[in-house]
Amino acid sequence: MPLTDSYACTHAMHEFTPPSTLPRLLLVEDHDMTRRLQMRFLSRTYAVDFASSAEEAWLMAFQRLYVAFVVDLNLEGQMSGTELMQRLKSTLQYRQTAMIATTGYARPEDREMLLRAGFDVYLPKPFRFQDFAAAVRHAVLMSMNGDGQAHIAPPVPQPAVPPQAAPPAARPPQSWRNLGDL
Repeated sequence: MPLTDSYACTHAMHEFTPPSTLPRLLLVEDHDMTRRLQMRFLSRTYAVDFASSAEEAWLMAFQRLYVAFVVDLNLEGQMSGTELMQRLKSTLQYRQTAMIATTGYARPEDREMLLRAGFDVYLPKPFRFQDFAAAVRHAVLMSMNGDGQAHIAPPVPQPAVPPQAAPPAARPPQSWRNLGDL
């Protein structure tokens, strides 16, 4: 059955936008159900990859360019979400890239501490998806200039393993994971 104009008008534009033209995000979340919900929600508007640990995110960050990172603070492995953010921000490639902290820490002093540490956006869990959408949209706009292009440095080769943090031995190395793997 051919698509009619009425069908096209009732569906969001992003459904007809090739994924390669969507802003690419990296979601770093180790809780499976939370990751699935966030991936399903974000993939409506963005091209989204995910990592289950900070070490995995570190490796992925230098294989593709991301316009923003959504980072849980308490991650399995040797590196926390805050350490990941600080290491990424210390690179030329991601110095100006927006980082969103998602966490169960919801006290006012936690927010101030995380913003001082270098996160650009703070979002305490549990959150409403409207707030999540607004936070991600804000972060993407922070990382992009008005022309829709990410203004970050081109990829710079990085060491395969971040200093002082080897990937967890219990988990085999992961290849690129995206919504199709859910």
